[in-house]
Amino acid sequence: MEDAGATEIMCRRSTTEDALALKLLIGEDYAEYEKRYGPYNLEQIIETSYFSVTATDADGAVLGFAAFNDFPAGTSRIPSSAWLDYVQGRYRTEDLNANNVLWLVFFTAAPDIADDVINNVFATLYSTLPDTDHVLFARLRDAGPMPLINDYFSALTERSTAQTDSDPFVADVLWSPRADVVPDLVIRRGKVEDYDDLMPLLLAEVGVLTEMGDDFYLEELLEHQDAVHCVLVAEDAESGEIVGLMCMSSSVEDQQYVVKHFNTEPYQKLKRWHQRSEKDQGHSNKNSFSIDFFYLNVEYECRAVDFLRPAFKQFPFAEYAFIRLPHSVPDHALLSKFQYVPLKQGLTLKQGCFLVCRYTLDVLDVRRAEADDVPKLTHLLTTQTELSRGRCDDTVAHAELCCSAAAPAGESVVSLLHQGNVVGTLHVGEMGDEDTFQFVAEFAVDSKIDFLAANKNSDREYAEIGLEPRTAPAARTESLPGLLVKYFYIKPIFRPHIRMFLRESLRLLRKEVLYYSVGLQDEIYQTLMAELTLALPRREMHVPGQPVA
Repeated sequence: MEDAGATEIMCRRSTTEDALALKLLIGEDYAEYEKRYGPYNLEQIIETSYFSVTATDADGAVLGFAAFNDFPAGTSRIPSSAWLDYVQGRYRTEDLNANNVLWLVFFTAAPDIADDVINNVFATLYSTLPDTDHVLFARLRDAGPMPLINDYFSALTERSTAQTDSDPFVADVLWSPRADVVPDLVIRRGKVEDYDDLMPLLLAEVGVLTEMGDDFYLEELLEHQDAVHCVLVAEDAESGEIVGLMCMSSSVEDQQYVVKHFNTEPYQKLKRWHQRSEKDQGHSNKNSFSIDFFYLNVEYECRAVDFLRPAFKQFPFAEYAFIRLPHSVPDHALLSKFQYVPLKQGLTLKQGCFLVCRYTLDVLDVRRAEADDVPKLTHLLTTQTELSRGRCDDTVAHAELCCSAAAPAGESVVSLLHQGNVVGTLHVGEMGDEDTFQFVAEFAVDSKIDFLAANKNSDREYAEIGLEPRTAPAARTESLPGLLVKYFYIKPIFRPHIRMFLRESLRLLRKEVLYYSVGLQDEIYQTLMAELTLALPRREMHVPGQPVA
């Protein structure tokens, strides 16, 4: 038999076709898995979880599987919308929040290579979703022995004020930090002595994001650093090996060039958000710095954002950073926090501009809108230039209605907050069974969502959906509850958080699917559409002699 340690393990996104192989892998232990994870349906888990990974060998044979979600599985005693308050109130959580936490909701692997599988699965999770810093697991108290989980996770420390006799969860919360699998990079200021280590890496050109121009002299940059010129170096936390480099500078001329050539109006033309501190008064109108050069070993690319907070620390007077790259630059982890700034109309430049604000790196809160949010929302919409005045007025009016005692049933407003200020809003209405049926019948939603897999009873309940003449929909016991977007806006600098905002809104409102329907004459939320997938209208057959709908 081949040594398990020599097996090459490959990880990919799961598909519902993996379910059969996973059932064979679980075999007769299905009852034990129900004790661990509660009643489960593998097709449903794959289709509805936030992130699921299948581990295979080089020939494609399934070796293991893990699924992660934004709320715990196995118990309904705490709804998905309440787990954060429960965990923060019961345990010492430090920096755990809804932005950086996922829950492990299912795991299985071939016993002889389970250790290697879970290591590869978690490495894939953290490299694919670099904002995830923690994974939690709800270990049911009658789950029986789970040695691998117990080795990989540790118990959260309970607060001294927690009341164990009134615990509604009937589970222990275990914790696994990303730093145990993918440590943070060690970022420090560069030294002249780093030159000999860095130049061979840069000349190899693997991992270099920016162009290395003829006027790039690294030794001079390392030697002549000051308040407006800085070089940062990244080291592997364990070996101390240099793996990354960022060179930066700040000047009024560079900032004026960006404002002159790029559409920075949504970013207040890089003007200040907050009053400058007294020690930064000497920097005149400078409110930004340029990332002139960036290199990172490709094996560490998922931690590229580790540079950003140290970079802003070197330029405390600056609220923005920008990097000049080709307009069609391939996706890079560093740019996950940046926004592409389009050129002003009529201009043509070889390189585009990507912009990040220091406040983008802060933790944001998502909650159901409260009455106090309405004036803050009004201020947000009066300072933006993208939506029409009529759309802004309608948005505020709907927020006032939903936050009043006369709030319409089934309609909700969710606020995105930064330090107590509203920086985003999402207005939705609940989708009933008939509404969902109508969407699936008229649009190819089932090409994006496998309703048969997502719903245990779908074979019966969705049998009438298709191109045949429709009948009245039957009641659904476990249909995917949906929301229909009515109004949406988010401040441009916080748009890297749109996906988190939508995910958290679905969790708080305890829904699974977000729909957005627009007509040809409607004012379109382009930034929202970029995060959604298009379901095309179904083709309708025209019978000769019959009127066209």
